[in-house]
Amino acid sequence: MFPRPLKYEDFLPYLYNNPDLRVVEKRVKEAATLKKVALSEFFPTLDFFYINQVYEYAGKDKGDWYYGILINFPLFDFGKRIFNYKEFKERYLTAKTLKKELEVKLKNSIISLVDKLNAQYWVIQAKKERLNYTKKVYEIEKEKYFLGRGNMYDLLKAEADYYTSLSEYEESILRWAILKANLDYMVGK
Repeated sequence: MFPRPLKYEDFLPYLYNNPDLRVVEKRVKEAATLKKVALSEFFPTLDFFYINQVYEYAGKDKGDWYYGILINFPLFDFGKRIFNYKEFKERYLTAKTLKKELEVKLKNSIISLVDKLNAQYWVIQAKKERLNYTKKVYEIEKEKYFLGRGNMYDLLKAEADYYTSLSEYEESILRWAILKANLDYMVGK
C-alpha cells in the first residue's frame, strides 16, 4: 500500500482483533467461568451412581447391580466457599477493568498512530517535491556542464543534493511503512 491519508474511524472497528485484547478477553471469560464455579459450590451436588458387579459363586456366574443417588451439601467448611467466591469475583472484576483500560489505551494508540501516519504522509509529499526540484536542478546543471557554461563543482553539488533528497524520500516512505505495520498489528491485521 502506497502512503495515503488515513482516517482513524476506519481502524476502530478492528480494535477487537488486537492480539493483546484477545488475550485479555479470554482472561475475562476464564474469570467469569471460575466465578460461576465458585458460586455453584454453595448449592448441593446431586450424583447418580450405578454399579454392576459380576462374580462367580459355586461355579456359576452371578451378578448384582446397585444404583443410588448421592446428595452432598457441605455444611461447615470454615468459609472456604465464601473466600473462593470472593477471590474469583475479584479476579473477574480486575480482568474486566484491565480489558476496559486496554481498550482505551489501544484506541488512543490507534488515533496517535493514524495521526503520525498522516503527518508522515505530508512529509513524504514534501520530500517528493524536493526530489523533483533537485532532479530538475541536477538535469539543468548537467546540461549546462556539457554545453560548457557550468563548472564541475555546481554539477557535483546538484548531483549530491539529488541523491540526498532521493534517500530522504525513500527513508520517509520506510518510516511510513513501519508506522503502518505498527497500526496493522494494533488492529490485528
